[in-house]
Amino acid sequence: MNKLFSNLLLAVAGVLAISSCSDDSGNLTPPTPTEILTRTWRMAEIEVYENGEEVSNTEYLNLSVSFTQDGSIQDGGNYTVDRVTPAFPNTTGTWKWANPEIKRNILLDAGTEDEATLEVTEIQADLIIAEFTREGGVVNGRNSRTIPDRKFVITLRSI
Repeated sequence: MNKLFSNLLLAVAGVLAISSCSDDSGNLTPPTPTEILTRTWRMAEIEVYENGEEVSNTEYLNLSVSFTQDGSIQDGGNYTVDRVTPAFPNTTGTWKWANPEIKRNILLDAGTEDEATLEVTEIQADLIIAEFTREGGVVNGRNSRTIPDRKFVITLRSI
């Protein structure tokens, strides 16, 4: 009986030891879209279209964009870019999720003349692919001119 009890105790200890060594990586919580977005990104690729035709995009090389959370903006925060471009007409602005429940499209500068919606087609821990349009218009000054609407397809890589 003593030998049977010892064997049973040994078997239970073995089962407990094996189960305690199991892989717990399945219990990790993946980052939320907001956690992925709120960091600094580098423009890895960009396609720029005017009137359906692809145009030069050299002014965007190595552009960096940073998104931060701000408790005063529900489901959003602020963004900064390192220089003004037609895609980002201001070096700072606000962002928020267009639909906080889905967290897929990003609304930039809501309620301003520079408002744009980044339609995110892919979001991963180190990659965002999105497209958006900036409306053109008449630029007044010494030589008034009309700027066409521009469509941008951007690929951002985490820095």
